[in-house]
Amino acid sequence: IKILSSISSPPQTALNEGRLRADLFYRLAVVVVTVPPLRNRLDDLELLADHFICKYNNLLGKSALKLTPELLAALRGYSWPGNVRELQNEIRRMLVLSDGTILSAEALAPHIRHAGLAGILTPEAGAGLRDHVDALEAKLLSETLSRHRGNVSRAAEELGLSRLGLRNK
Repeated sequence: IKILSSISSPPQTALNEGRLRADLFYRLAVVVVTVPPLRNRLDDLELLADHFICKYNNLLGKSALKLTPELLAALRGYSWPGNVRELQNEIRRMLVLSDGTILSAEALAPHIRHAGLAGILTPEAGAGLRDHVDALEAKLLSETLSRHRGNVSRAAEELGLSRLGLRNK
């Protein structure tokens, strides 16, 4: 019998905090492999995305789809709080909704697109103060939307804006 389990925090910490039973920990802890979160190994992102595209192309009967450079940059700019499973679900969602052979950043869920693109929207050297303020504002808005998983009402409340005010920004 092969058993594979995972936990989102270090097992010893969960054990010490009482979130993991000791008997279960010692039964499972034959070989412990620590895998860093996706946000700490973005070099794996393109490989994982390609893997999920191939997997879901076959399941959905789609043709091989390519990722645009802008989409890849947006994926790299997002923090992936849901780790690899969130990436897998996002790729699957994009493929289900796509009707072409190219996946672009517009296909991303809004909270991922905003947060991901904010990471690459930095003004060039020599840009004016307004450009820097706009980039900072865009990043703050994107991070807040990402933290609230695209929920505009909650993000607006946190930022002290109305829903309409946030949409206008």
